[in-house]
Amino acid sequence: MPSPLPQVSVVVPCRHEGSNVGRLITELSVALRDVDWEILFVDDSDDETVAVLQELADADPRVRVLHRNPSEREGGLGGAVLLGFRSARSSRLLVMDADLQHPPAAVPHLLAPLLAGTADVVVGTRYSAGGSAEGLDGRYRAAVSRGCRQFTHVTFPGTRTTTDPLGGFFALDARILRNVELRPEGYKILLEILVRAPRARVSDVPYTFAPRADGTSKSSLSEGRRFLRHVATLRLGRRPGSPGSATSRASREPSARVPLPRSTGGVSDEVARPVPAATTALRVLVLTSEAPPVISGISTTVAELRRGLTDLGHQVDVVSRDDFPRWVRREFRFSGFAGSWPAVRRHLRSFDVVNVHGPVPTLSDVFLLLAATLGGDRPAVVYTHHSDLNIPGLALPCAVYNRLTRRLAGFSDAVVVSSDAYREKIGIEGGAPVHVVPWGVSTDGKLVARTSARDDAPLRVLFVGQMRPYKGLHVLLDAVSGQSGLLLNVVGDGAMRPEIERRLATEGFTNVSLRGRLPDAELWAEYAANDVIVLPSTTTAEAYGLVLVEGMAAGCVPVASDLPGVREVASRSGLVVAPGDVDGLRAALLGLHHDRVDLARRSLLGESIGAGSARETAAAYERTLLTSTGTTAARHAARSLPPRWDDPARILPRLLEETGLSTASLVLLPAGRRGSALVWSARLDAHGRVATTGPRREASARVAGWVLSHRRAMTLGWGRTAPVAVRPHLLDARGGQTEGGSLLLPLGGRAVLCLRSSSPQEPSEVDLRRALEDVLSPHRTTPRVVDLRDLRDVPAGRVPQLRAESISGVVLERDGV
Repeated sequence: MPSPLPQVSVVVPCRHEGSNVGRLITELSVALRDVDWEILFVDDSDDETVAVLQELADADPRVRVLHRNPSEREGGLGGAVLLGFRSARSSRLLVMDADLQHPPAAVPHLLAPLLAGTADVVVGTRYSAGGSAEGLDGRYRAAVSRGCRQFTHVTFPGTRTTTDPLGGFFALDARILRNVELRPEGYKILLEILVRAPRARVSDVPYTFAPRADGTSKSSLSEGRRFLRHVATLRLGRRPGSPGSATSRASREPSARVPLPRSTGGVSDEVARPVPAATTALRVLVLTSEAPPVISGISTTVAELRRGLTDLGHQVDVVSRDDFPRWVRREFRFSGFAGSWPAVRRHLRSFDVVNVHGPVPTLSDVFLLLAATLGGDRPAVVYTHHSDLNIPGLALPCAVYNRLTRRLAGFSDAVVVSSDAYREKIGIEGGAPVHVVPWGVSTDGKLVARTSARDDAPLRVLFVGQMRPYKGLHVLLDAVSGQSGLLLNVVGDGAMRPEIERRLATEGFTNVSLRGRLPDAELWAEYAANDVIVLPSTTTAEAYGLVLVEGMAAGCVPVASDLPGVREVASRSGLVVAPGDVDGLRAALLGLHHDRVDLARRSLLGESIGAGSARETAAAYERTLLTSTGTTAARHAARSLPPRWDDPARILPRLLEETGLSTASLVLLPAGRRGSALVWSARLDAHGRVATTGPRREASARVAGWVLSHRRAMTLGWGRTAPVAVRPHLLDARGGQTEGGSLLLPLGGRAVLCLRSSSPQEPSEVDLRRALEDVLSPHRTTPRVVDLRDLRDVPAGRVPQLRAESISGVVLERDGV
């Protein structure tokens, strides 16, 4: 029987490939022998391929066939792939051809970044080091492929994240296509995905494009015409299905939002969990020391946090120390982040908030210091403090550095710690607010039934972690040495492993087993097979102990060092001992060995405590991030808007009530007009209620920029003609002007106020003037009445007190202008 939920679904569009499909399945079975998989052939054949595929599907339940009759073959190869997406049972999808030009042996390499969570789209590329396009049929096809690729990069700069944007060999996480409507034409569906999902993390994996094993190429002049139509549709920005677009012909081209697969039994991490999205979707940059595929506690917490925030509707990018030049020697790790700061700074304004994890010497500290120099237009900064720096033999330098970190943390907008103990250590009077958010774990689909042992059997003790000096593994070995009632299993690896192996061999340990690094499933099985999870760390470099929470969730009793943060996790259901106390640790373990009733009681208590969900952690982080972005936006507003305009969420609804208009928006452009704009909006719904949103960041502010650049207020709609420079952004999909109109008022050098009415009749200038006077006068230094009779021709200098936010092109389009 096939797995209820395969780890990957391989989608293969094919036509007349009967001589190749059997070999493809055979080679794919070898390449994916360690992965649960299914293969979906979307077949447009009219020859013996239909019968061959049906025979293969009957012989192997992992093989599925979706045959399309001639009347159903919409969208070419892209339409076939889209049908495969909709029918897949995994959220991890891989697309390849049936002609063996995409080598099955390369499939595991494409899946690795996807399974590790380090990429959303992985592209097999023929055009980077290690790749080759030698399988292209002749110089003409090679030249055409090269020209189309260069043309695509020039037309869509965002596709430069990959060197092969038109390839047909790629893997992706289907969750990036949530709420994305795909209407591919021809065989370039990867291009559609890259353009429609521009925030996806893209990674390249080189491969050799092989010559065809058999059959003939399906490339043709008609496919070339499809490609050009596709590029034109994407470049002109037409929405799928809009009148006049090439994709509006629903009878000819397929369209769908890709549904995520649903588990046939239980909850699985393979399925995106339906979580209500936040009112304000944030773009978050996480800066950390370690991230997947590195195996560590910090890497695990960052991966879970990214997954949780993404499920809540936010866009999360992760950057780690490995992304910058670095120097590492044993416990000394230095980053060249400072040298990359100019490039990092250019990209910061595209994010709403940066979550910095530290302390990471020469990385987190440098970022906090340099970010403080950016002034009012920087994104919000939330600093997550994991632990103190503690390197043996360097007590004084570490103490100085920890005091410096405490000061630098005050430069952020908020600080997050995992325990009350660290809230006391990191908080300073008058500094950034400190929030306690304990780390949770994701147990969905991971917990297995515990294996019980006889009361007279040895106590099964588990250590999980890196073999580094501060982890205290040497203390644990001393504690179990010669104890027949204790059986120690060590999971993990690190620089100290050779030293540990020599000691075990020299001293003749018979009750210690080194398991090395284990895959996630085997690790959770190990938790279930042991009685106790031990964290014998010796310094404050250990501040929480995520392995304790995982072990508790699986039924292990925690025994840990009495360190700040760690004690809060372990003491609730387990035991704590002084750091480095061999006798105390041995006594605690032997006590549990002899008192199995107490062991069982603590195990049950730990299971209920350890069930803290990673989703709860993500929700708590979301609240902190939203609060911090709001605080940052308010700070920007206070610096850039007129006196008493620093609360747009209160003023805008009042404007609507007084004017009777439908929408009021206030947009604050960044200094230098570079980066995203902050937008506040208030809208009157059909029931007469006012709904407010913002502040949120919008990437486009073209209309606002035009208004401020020309320093002129203007009226749009109500029969008037928009300025030529902005007209393309103010027309609807049919090419005509919408009903109603908008009044745009420049407020100094960085802000514009937009008042919009959906009524086709222009409001009375007298009523509008009176309403503006009533509402705006209390918020001006010198109240004055503004003459609106010819406001379009009034320079901004004539209305200096009406300084407000500029309205972005995106907001105007959403308002129907």
